[in-house]
Amino acid sequence: MLLFIDGFDSYGETNDASVAPTGIVSRKYSGIYAATVKEGRTAGKSLDITTGSIIKIFSTVDATVTLGVAINIPSIANSAMFIALYDNSTLGVYLSVSPTGVLTASYNGGSVSSSAGVFLAGNWYHVELQCTCDASAGSILVRLNGRTVIDESDLNTKIGSNSYHNGFALVRGGAYGNDIYCDDLYFLDSTGSANNDLLGDMKVETIRPSGAGGSSQWTPLSGDNYTNVSEVQCDDDTSYVECGTSGYEDLYAYGNLSSITGVIAGVQINTVAKATDASSVAIKFPCKSSTTDDGGGSDMTLSAGSYLAFNRIVENDPATSAAWLIAAVNDAQFGVKVG
Repeated sequence: MLLFIDGFDSYGETNDASVAPTGIVSRKYSGIYAATVKEGRTAGKSLDITTGSIIKIFSTVDATVTLGVAINIPSIANSAMFIALYDNSTLGVYLSVSPTGVLTASYNGGSVSSSAGVFLAGNWYHVELQCTCDASAGSILVRLNGRTVIDESDLNTKIGSNSYHNGFALVRGGAYGNDIYCDDLYFLDSTGSANNDLLGDMKVETIRPSGAGGSSQWTPLSGDNYTNVSEVQCDDDTSYVECGTSGYEDLYAYGNLSSITGVIAGVQINTVAKATDASSVAIKFPCKSSTTDDGGGSDMTLSAGSYLAFNRIVENDPATSAAWLIAAVNDAQFGVKVG
């Protein structure tokens, strides 16, 4: 099941500038210290982690997880970790790269390495790390741009107290690390009937509200509803829509996909929101395809205070119950709904 995607296109518009607004990355991830905006791998933007790491933990307890992410390390001065899997707060299996371009996957009690020269500084690689967590029958598979460079089994990959990894980190690596540019990320486990194995070199394209959808029941700060949620960078209280009436829904038309081709593994609805009083509020993130409105999925809870980032994955087109087609995404509407 597809658990998360990120195209890193919503943290800023100016290359080499710090992400904005302050704290926007930490609304989605934990552990971040410093990052700047860079040009994307093929389009849009990427995130340059200059200090620390970004970490994301999920509720999955599945033994096998896969992380796919495009990585560019402009200078490899030292051997350092740059991708890791986590068992909650415990560091699990991780990848490091040496100045000679050797990738090494480290696990509980050992490591396995690629040949030299497979990962060179200054180049984009789509890295896929798949791990099955087990005390004796664990496995590690690493692919670069679809080519297998590490494939080992019968390993002790259980480092934490659980027989699973439920999160990942992208790591700058401290004093001995190397800046890393990140783009086109996906994370999944092996559950479900789709998106339960390596997806290959995937692209994540960001589209934003471009017009009114079939419902405009929330109250805008000013102007049309969609214009208050269409900014490239989240602007917090500068523009927003708000509502406190159960069942009220705002839907927005979105711009068309322009760079995606082929199979679409899933759509992720990203929303930044907060409650404006002391009472908690349930919120949903609906998707309408053709005449089918899927209702928004499970309730998520808003609490008073700072803005938080929410995401909802919709793996299949609600109108067909099959994989998304490009035309269907282009015609779909997405939005927010009070639970």
